[in-house]
Amino acid sequence: MREAEQILGYSFLKPSLLEEALTHSSFSKLDTISSQQLELVGDAVLTLAMTNYLKLSHRDLTRGRISTLRSANLCTERLARVAVRHNIYPLVRRNSPELDKKVEEFTKTVMLESEDQIYGGITQKAPKVLADVVEAIAAAIYEDSSFNLDVMWEVVKRLLEPLVTPETFVEQPVTALHQLCQKNGKVVEFHTWRKGKTTNIDVLVDSKSVGFGSSEHKTIAKLNAARDALEKLNGEKSNLLIKSLPKEVEDEKEAKQKLNVLRMKRHWHPPPVHQCWRVKWPMKIDEGFKDDNEVSKFKLNLYVLFKLQFKNLCVGWVEVGRVGHGHGRVRQPTGMGMQEQAGAD
Repeated sequence: MREAEQILGYSFLKPSLLEEALTHSSFSKLDTISSQQLELVGDAVLTLAMTNYLKLSHRDLTRGRISTLRSANLCTERLARVAVRHNIYPLVRRNSPELDKKVEEFTKTVMLESEDQIYGGITQKAPKVLADVVEAIAAAIYEDSSFNLDVMWEVVKRLLEPLVTPETFVEQPVTALHQLCQKNGKVVEFHTWRKGKTTNIDVLVDSKSVGFGSSEHKTIAKLNAARDALEKLNGEKSNLLIKSLPKEVEDEKEAKQKLNVLRMKRHWHPPPVHQCWRVKWPMKIDEGFKDDNEVSKFKLNLYVLFKLQFKNLCVGWVEVGRVGHGHGRVRQPTGMGMQEQAGAD
């Protein structure tokens, strides 16, 4: 226990709390002491302490930004690396060779990292036991200090440093990839396939392969694929992110061309405008569209003209736009009287 106190820089008034925090449930089936209850408390007090710290140290942060930074600092991958960096796991009382092997493999991977991978490493997923022991230690200090949040945070903050701040924060790779493609009007897809025990994932942007990742863990494979895609898309020689026209503009051009063909085929000639009034859906749309889905696409997304019918009489042409979702301006055909306007507002 003395070695643990030296690592923490804190002397326990009740050493039994530290002993409990460092006892894994596998240690002895006859021993009722384990860190499980402390882990639950530790998760809660660390969340509160980190939230309080971010709020006081960065007054301009929004609620969403505080939540994002808190998760980045206290996620399993981050806390597991804290345990590895401070060599805490060898102090844990346990009896699980399988768990020891997982932790050993993860530790070797972490030692090769140039910086903390808060969202997951290249090959190994963090064993949850490593994050759990950090949470249990936090709860033990909290209870030993008579539930003093400031004392607990002062000790744990030293373990967590350097903290992820607004200046050092890096977006989760998969999220960053989606944001980048959305900003540039691109469609991103992840295609997953397995070979033996390995999960392989290809990243496609506008149906072109731009990234690949693999791992025994699907989450890690997806992260690796996203990282690879981001590196290539942000490269100097990449032309995949040349910004194209917004989808609405492309769809509008296609719709206008389709409507012109339809008008010529059925000899539709929009009359001069005599009056304008508003019309509400549903109204009968003149035949010429394949199905209701095609009608809805034109109605809700594009700026086009429709020939309308009311009681089997043409009441005009409606220009439909996104704003209003189906409300439009009707142009009255030449020679129509007020009787046919009964279907309009």
